[in-house]
Amino acid sequence: MDAARLAEERAQAAMDELNAAVRKAAEDADDERRLAETAAFEKAEAERIAEREELRRLHVMTQAAERLRELESRAAEADAAAEEEAGRLAAAEARAERAEEALRVANEKVEEAARAAANGAIVA
Repeated sequence: MDAARLAEERAQAAMDELNAAVRKAAEDADDERRLAETAAFEKAEAERIAEREELRRLHVMTQAAERLRELESRAAEADAAAEEEAGRLAAAEARAERAEEALRVANEKVEEAARAAANGAIVA
């Protein structure tokens, strides 16, 4: 009977050991599942953050492109205004040159008239 009792105790110890191993395996599986869930959540969160960052970056780039187009448009308008002003300046310079020429011609005529008057006064 002692042998039967000893065998029963050994069997019970083996069952206890097996139950402990099963509990440990279940706990390990739960730990692994929680780790996998945490990793999946963190991955999804990282993907959401990356997507938001990409959208923000695209928004900033779009705004920069719009601002660049606006600045290019203003630059083109400024260039056109500068060309128009340069045309007006060239026309004004041409008028000034014609006026200077007319003044020179008028001065020459005045000098001729003065000489003629002086000659006429001498003759008279």
